[in-house]
Amino acid sequence: MDLKWFTRYYGIEPKGSFNIIPGLGNGGGNYGVKAVLPDGKEAMYAIMQTSSIDSTNIPVYDVNFNLPTLIHEFNHSYVNDIQKRYEKDLENSGVKLYGIVADGMRGLAYTELISMLNEALIRASVVRYLMNHNSDLAVAKKQLMSEYGRGFFWITGLVNCLGEYEKNRDKYPTLESYSPVIISFYNEVAGNIGLMFEIKQ
Repeated sequence: MDLKWFTRYYGIEPKGSFNIIPGLGNGGGNYGVKAVLPDGKEAMYAIMQTSSIDSTNIPVYDVNFNLPTLIHEFNHSYVNDIQKRYEKDLENSGVKLYGIVADGMRGLAYTELISMLNEALIRASVVRYLMNHNSDLAVAKKQLMSEYGRGFFWITGLVNCLGEYEKNRDKYPTLESYSPVIISFYNEVAGNIGLMFEIKQ
């Protein structure tokens, strides 16, 4: 994993360490959490499920299977903070989107609007990582289709929106500085939901 990508992509230096925790007894979930220490430094954690074992019952972590999830969980330490500050600006459009995909999101344990919005930006950012680290776009497209299948039907537009961010870093030095554009993207998607799901006789 290219840890320097997080600094380049988010435009800020990490304040501490990246830590991978094998989740040997926490079921099928993966988690991304951050601890802010008394001295102001941060410890970022990716807690990874143990999804497979070998013939001797030793956990196996396959790179191709686990890498996107690992990137995903570390993204939480950045995205959660950013979107929390813009939660009110995203609320109106987010409510419209959540109303359509609520059942599916609850099935993924995203029971709150902000959880869905965080997940969407994180998942789109993982696709951007894969695009930037694989000459074959099929890897990123496979990830994109996977997210679409989970109910994030606007994911392609969000991935492309983040592509514009990457092209204009002189104007947007950090992902947080690009937040107004992301808010506008969501407003446009929410405004077109009626046409998107219109059925004609």
